[in-house]
Amino acid sequence: MMEKTLKLIVDKLDSLDQKVTTMDQRLSDLDQKVTTMDQRLSNMDQKVTTMDQRLSNMDQKVTKMDHRFSALDQKVTTMDQRLSALDQKVNTMDQRLTTEQKRQGDLLHQLINTVAATNVKISETNERMEVLETKVDTVIDDVKEIKNSMATKYDLQYYDVKISEHSRKFTS
Repeated sequence: MMEKTLKLIVDKLDSLDQKVTTMDQRLSDLDQKVTTMDQRLSNMDQKVTTMDQRLSNMDQKVTKMDHRFSALDQKVTTMDQRLSALDQKVNTMDQRLTTEQKRQGDLLHQLINTVAATNVKISETNERMEVLETKVDTVIDDVKEIKNSMATKYDLQYYDVKISEHSRKFTS
């Protein structure tokens, strides 16, 4: 029974370990994606800066380009909205990951407490087993002593014969 419980605990620990490894991998993947997004943002910022400079030059040179400038401004706004949406998604994922890590930590603490309680019970059981073994050894020794000192069937037959002979001598 204890071995099954320990096996279940070990299996649960393996399962939790696999889940933590999977979460670590997912966190690494998320970090890589965030890094890539940061690089893209930096590139986009540089591009937007370059575009702003070009637009300013174009605005100074040709006022007719106002229509194109408005379209480009809308694209930058759309990109900014997309970046904001991506930032919100990253924040949401970070919150979910933090919550899951806390839950995994709580489960790990519960498992540790369960293992500790199981170890205490095993120790108590081992102590009781040692006491029982000592008592059994004592009973075995007592039975051997009784067996060695008790009269056998042949001893009783011999004494029966002797008592019968003795009784015949006194009655005759």
